Amino acid sequence: MCPECGSDNVRIAHYDFGRCPETGYHDAGDRYECIECGYYGDAGDLIGCGANCASAASTAVQPL
Repeated sequence: MCPECGSDNVRIAHYDFGRCPETGYHDAGDRYECIECGYYGDAGDLIGCGANCASAASTAVQPL
C-alpha cells in the first residue's frame, strides 16, 4: 500500500546500478512507484507489504 495515498496499485521493480565509485558499495535494491499518485521510493517503505514485496519485485522487471 502506498504510504502517500493508500492505494494498492503500485509497481515494484528491481534496480542495479553496480558499484558506487565513491563508496564502493553495491547500489541495488527494489523500488516502487504508485500508479495512482506517482509517489515512489524504496519497496521496504510500502505499508503492509511484508514478504510480498520480495516476490512482487522478482516478477516485475520493468524499470522505473
